[in-house]
Amino acid sequence: MDRLRILVVTALAEIVAPTLEDTFAGSVVVTAGDPDGLRRAVSGRPRFDVMVTDLTWNDRRYEWDFDGLDALQMLSDEGRSTATIVAAQGHSLEEDHLAEALDHAHHPEVLGVYRKTTGLDPLVRAIPIAASGGRLPADEYPAPLVARPPALHRYFHRRSGRTAGHLAAVVASGRASNYATLARVAGVAPDTANKLLAYLGPIIAERQDTPPSEPITQASVFRWCEEHARYLLSWDRRFHPGGPAVTRWRPPPG
Repeated sequence: MDRLRILVVTALAEIVAPTLEDTFAGSVVVTAGDPDGLRRAVSGRPRFDVMVTDLTWNDRRYEWDFDGLDALQMLSDEGRSTATIVAAQGHSLEEDHLAEALDHAHHPEVLGVYRKTTGLDPLVRAIPIAASGGRLPADEYPAPLVARPPALHRYFHRRSGRTAGHLAAVVASGRASNYATLARVAGVAPDTANKLLAYLGPIIAERQDTPPSEPITQASVFRWCEEHARYLLSWDRRFHPGGPAVTRWRPPPG
């Protein structure tokens, strides 16, 4: 294959990049390990032939603030969207992220999933396939199962869905302890915050995320938001209408 322009977005670039540079001699391999590095990699530069991006971040500095869906969004915002291979571990914390990434209607540029636990050889074979516009063959690159359809992101594109997603993200951030603080942090009217169960209860029930015999309460909704916190915060960063996204609460140092 002709020389490629390969973008690798991962916190483990020092492990992946040497193998790709040796294998694709003469190609350009650019790595980015954080949001600023990715901006530098794509801003004002020629389009890449293929991007390989971690789905979730294995770095404490960014695990709550950056992921592969952010990388896709950033390339789109820069007008640099390209064929993409998503690198996943396959654990349950990735379920919501993966469901969105593999939704062709939302991310047609994603051509398959590489399981990081299989070593680097499958990735090396996948890069020319994706760079030529081909989807990764499912028999060699099976996607980890997404256990609970419908996918969570689809609810947030329905009527009132963006409000539901933003309220859920504020709860997931740990910055709201009741409806009053939810209204303040989310920047919504108290009456909107008071309808949290009306916004999220039907989603939880339809996805069967709680046993049907258990009532959906404020406590169970707050718990559900925490269980999906990484994805909810990711969604809010990318889709929150009309204001800055909420960030995860962290205890003060010391």
